Amino acid sequence: MAKKISGVARKRNGRAKEIPAKRTGKTSKKGAKLNSLLIDASLDGDLSRMRRLLRQGADVNFRNGVGMTALSLSAWKGYTEACRLLVESGADPNWKDIHGETALHMAELSMHRETIEYLRSLNE
Repeated sequence: MAKKISGVARKRNGRAKEIPAKRTGKTSKKGAKLNSLLIDASLDGDLSRMRRLLRQGADVNFRNGVGMTALSLSAWKGYTEACRLLVESGADPNWKDIHGETALHMAELSMHRETIEYLRSLNE
């Protein structure tokens, strides 16, 4: 049985199963897989895997089925270094999910002070 967590269904084995997003352009099967793996890595805060996936062409601004990006998920989990990596790789910190929440809002909801401070510094 999967448990839904912010647009991502968590399976019992701890892996995330992405809820399909509506796409405006075509994404290859490889690209879609890379994007899904980037979402997984962002939930785990796995920096080395995130770097590898970004080098391989994962879309840093890919949105899952509820509009959440790897950045918003990393912010929600409080992974400040992951947020920094994603922003440095071109992630847009101002993108909103379907509920109007940005990465900063996600960090504030989960009360991750260091992540909140980092994301606020981007708007100064």
